[in-house]
Amino acid sequence: LYIRQTISPLPDDPTAPPTLAAGDSTATPTRASATAVSNPMAGSLQVHFIDVGQGDATLIVAPDGKTMLIDGGESNTGVVEYLRSVGVQQLDLMVATHPHADHIGGLVDVLEEIPVAEVVTNGQMHTSRTYERLLDGIAAAGAVYTEVKRGDRVQLGGLTFDVLHPTSGEDDDLNNSSVVLRLVYNQVAFLFTGDAEAQVEADILAAGQPVNATILKLGHHGSHTSSTAEFLAHVQPE
Repeated sequence: LYIRQTISPLPDDPTAPPTLAAGDSTATPTRASATAVSNPMAGSLQVHFIDVGQGDATLIVAPDGKTMLIDGGESNTGVVEYLRSVGVQQLDLMVATHPHADHIGGLVDVLEEIPVAEVVTNGQMHTSRTYERLLDGIAAAGAVYTEVKRGDRVQLGGLTFDVLHPTSGEDDDLNNSSVVLRLVYNQVAFLFTGDAEAQVEADILAAGQPVNATILKLGHHGSHTSSTAEFLAHVQPE
């Protein structure tokens, strides 16, 4: 499967819905083993939703060429090969939304193969071998380690991601400790939810966090645990 959807900023009327046109932001769902798409182009925002099987992996290329990877699927599911296929030689930012292996296993692979400048996590500890390998990989790569909470902002070149979750403290449910990020580029918004479930969705809404988004990365892989009717009514994704 190879689909490319290019979304332009809105025209003069700010109330008009986003229109599809050439050139500003790219949402690209594709298999990790697919033929390489074009190399990152200066001046455009690219968002690649990479098929890593059971797991999440999202590559973001900022208009100034800065690169960011949110999660990486399980180990050995092709994320390193995909990054190389689209011309990514280093990552400016890596985000591990939470410590489950189907989100961080591939990040370990990336840390071993591609230079990474900074790694962002929620600070949630875990006892799995995969999580230990992630910490070892961060140290071996010499990457800056940063923990984020609600109210923080993550910067990628000229792009700013608002952190909507987690709040301070740890959660016994690792899914509900997921880092939730919202990016607004011109008048197109993306919401990246990790494995956040209904409890987190309700908490974000109760806190009055902005969630409206053109493109929503469904929580917990689209599972019945997430994407409540109330949450979707507030997000109103295209």
